[in-house]
Amino acid sequence: MEIPAIATDSRDWETPNASSSASVPPEAEELEGHIAGLSQVRSGAFLFLLGSALSVAAPIVFYSTGYLRLSLPSPGTYSSGIVSTALFVPFTFLVGLACSLVAFLFYRDGFGALRTLDDRFRWSPSFAWLAIIGIVFVVVGLAALALALSSSELYLGLGLLVIGVVLGLVGSIGTLVGVWRIGVRYAESMFQIGAILTLLPVLSIVGQLLVLLGSTRVRSRLLRGHHFPVVDRVPTLQ
Repeated sequence: MEIPAIATDSRDWETPNASSSASVPPEAEELEGHIAGLSQVRSGAFLFLLGSALSVAAPIVFYSTGYLRLSLPSPGTYSSGIVSTALFVPFTFLVGLACSLVAFLFYRDGFGALRTLDDRFRWSPSFAWLAIIGIVFVVVGLAALALALSSSELYLGLGLLVIGVVLGLVGSIGTLVGVWRIGVRYAESMFQIGAILTLLPVLSIVGQLLVLLGSTRVRSRLLRGHHFPVVDRVPTLQ
């Protein structure tokens, strides 16, 4: 009678890899991708909203409290209001640009996370990058204009400023198209309405507020287990 051979290879006694048994299911990974993308978009909308609110509210607060005076000084007198205005206006503008720059970075990351789940967002991160580059060109162009000592430096600053405005405009419109597509993907009309209102200077604050509320609402639905329609990952132009 043969005695069965006893395995001596250490591999026969290995237990299953703990990391493989605790791996995240594909559905959970996809859910995490949706939530991560929407969280980044929500942060971007909040920064846009913050920058716009500061640009609108700060002059009102400064003027009402007496720190900002727009009246011209009388001849032979010194007016600290003019100095305050000269310093405050560019400061507010730079704060708005800084908020926009960081907001586009959040949008870029959000679109990047959603692009792995839906190919309709494949170009959205590139448009956010374009807007970021445009803002950098605007800042450099303004600095060149402020420090220009000759006509050639002046033309250089104007050229950089024009290039930055064009790149920023194209990138912003492309980013808003991505926001529109988020609304299509998750069947949330607040994204589409917010994208349209953001194009209007007076209503841009309302538009970004809607994007903020829409991303928060969809994210909450996902966390509660709501399932949105599954879409094909075939590239689409809609």
